[in-house]
Amino acid sequence: MTPERPRRRAAQLAMTALLSSIAACTGDANDCASLRDDVARENCLFDRISAAFEAGDPTWRDQLAEITNIDSRDLVRLRLAIVDPRQGPTICAEVETPAAKARCRQVVGRPHLASPPRPEERE
Repeated sequence: MTPERPRRRAAQLAMTALLSSIAACTGDANDCASLRDDVARENCLFDRISAAFEAGDPTWRDQLAEITNIDSRDLVRLRLAIVDPRQGPTICAEVETPAAKARCRQVVGRPHLASPPRPEERE
């Protein structure tokens, strides 16, 4: 076996795993829940919900409610509050766990994140 074959095989396996993760993320929260890797699962949930959130689609709240794990729900809420600090106080009011509440206080306590960048910062 040439040295190229193991590298090629590893690349093929990595691509297969990536495509499986992407395919699993196109449906509902149950699809994301089927992912074994914790990081991939949490990213899948966030990507699916944040797309609706950023598009102004109110169904993001319904999608969030479909997540059965409260830690996962709170992680999505926290990440959404970071993405849109103006809505942070509203989103953070809904967190359920003490750890997420503490983290949300930090996010909400940084009002400068919600202000538009100064002209010199845009360059």
